Amino acid sequence: MPRFITLTLRDGKPVDLNVDMIGSIGEPGEDGLTKVGHLTHNNGGFPIKETKAVILKKIKESKII
Repeated sequence: MPRFITLTLRDGKPVDLNVDMIGSIGEPGEDGLTKVGHLTHNNGGFPIKETKAVILKKIKESKII
């Protein structure tokens, strides 16, 4: 069963990501956004407002839905 976390895109909109499909989590870039690589996203990943530490915490706390 999938586990999803909700993160915040650059424009402030929420995005729900299946944690089992996250391929990478980068460090914040010059724009202050964290790049989350998703296995089905073909243009480099999602620019996310949350920090890497917050994303990892959300993944750890995620539950099967």
